[in-house]
Amino acid sequence: MEPIGTITKYYQFVDQETEKILDRLMHESSSYYDFVHRLAGFVTERDVSEDLAFIAAEQTWQIKEKDLSEVIRKKYGHLTCIRPWCNVYGVSQFYQIDLQKKIKDDLDTLIRTSPKDWMIVDLLIWNAHDVYSQMDANQKITIAKDIINKNPNLNCFEYTLYSAEGLMKWQEGKPTEAIDLWHQARDYASSQNDILSEYYNILNMANYTKSVDCRKSFDLFEEAYQIALDLQVPFLIADLLSDYSLAYEVSGEYDLALSSQFEGQGIYNKGGMELPYGITSRIYAEMGNGQASLEWANKAIELNPSFNLLHLRKAQALILLNRLDEAEEVLGTACKLSLQTGHDRDISRYNLALGQFEMAKGNLLSAKECLEQAYEISSRMRDGTTLNEVMVSLAKLELSQFKQSKTGTVAGPGKWMTALEHLAKTQDLPGIAMQVAIFKSELFQSQGQLKDALETLQRSLEISDSPGVKTLRQRIATKIQELEQLIVDEELAS
Repeated sequence: MEPIGTITKYYQFVDQETEKILDRLMHESSSYYDFVHRLAGFVTERDVSEDLAFIAAEQTWQIKEKDLSEVIRKKYGHLTCIRPWCNVYGVSQFYQIDLQKKIKDDLDTLIRTSPKDWMIVDLLIWNAHDVYSQMDANQKITIAKDIINKNPNLNCFEYTLYSAEGLMKWQEGKPTEAIDLWHQARDYASSQNDILSEYYNILNMANYTKSVDCRKSFDLFEEAYQIALDLQVPFLIADLLSDYSLAYEVSGEYDLALSSQFEGQGIYNKGGMELPYGITSRIYAEMGNGQASLEWANKAIELNPSFNLLHLRKAQALILLNRLDEAEEVLGTACKLSLQTGHDRDISRYNLALGQFEMAKGNLLSAKECLEQAYEISSRMRDGTTLNEVMVSLAKLELSQFKQSKTGTVAGPGKWMTALEHLAKTQDLPGIAMQVAIFKSELFQSQGQLKDALETLQRSLEISDSPGVKTLRQRIATKIQELEQLIVDEELAS
């Protein structure tokens, strides 16, 4: 392995002996992943400087190897600069108030007592990436900025700062500012050969782009995937595959979304799996499989019972299974946790689940109000997975309203069905387009127009034969058979 900027950026802050050790370990390693293992072994088998222990702790944190971090913690946990790297293993830290307080206390102590600004800035920036409180993250970013501005030698941390700022802008519903920051961070990281930071910023751009140009996001995910393969870090590969699945989910290619999740879980199934499990639950729900959705939601909640989105996943699964009393109780828990985060995105997702609950109870006006609130937030924030899920729910609601009204025929699809169809066409989302066809067919059938309903479904099979829409095609094929039989029965009756 040739030296990379991910490590060499620290050389200006450490002594020559530390630099020589890092250089030698990189040259002896076959990959970044191998290097981190060798580095962790080196610092735990010997007494080394605080600087080298710090670098080892951070790189071990980056690859999310809990066992390695624990060994480093046992030997160097008495150092304030080491402890924050050894306490965080996955998304669960977002919602663990006690853990966040410990990390904050260590950071505050380090800021007061350490003369090593490079350590302080590095910890502040990466912790800002990994906290769910916008106020907390913005505070850390502000402190890091102030320190960098006073010390030009710390400019090497600017691109990781841009990356953290981009995430905050995205959470605040400012996607244009976020993507600009990530582009800057990626270009800067590339110029410094910081391949790890380059990976993260490409992944950030891909996750944003999937909401506005799904096909383009596939190219970005593929680019990030190749970097993850070069780094050979199981967690990064699995994390990429989990995020990749979201692009398939946005396009309505749920079977490919599911297979991507399972592939990632097969590569890395250690700490922090509650989020992939929650995504798997959501995909199953979108496919109409309430039982599988509930099983995955429960697995996720076992890992992190304080994660609000997981309770929303469980509630939505229970709604699909028509277990509405249980769903109502779970929604109450999810509401409290969602309000605690203070994120608009969480409020949007709560309103989505509540709208689905009200629709299942037959309270269509209440459902409409909740779903339209969810739509307002998710469209403003360009939250692709939630936005599509909301629009599909609104189209279903529209269909239910028509069936409930019993007013006879209508001129065509309503506002939300039309909007969903427009979204599917303009962004080339085959699975979403096929769902629109199913809704339109139901609309025709509810008006007694069986042949129009049949023709709509038959044409929908021409939209895509991607493996990602296998389940949708099976659903459509089954419905076609039912309609053909209804038409035969109708003709015989006449």
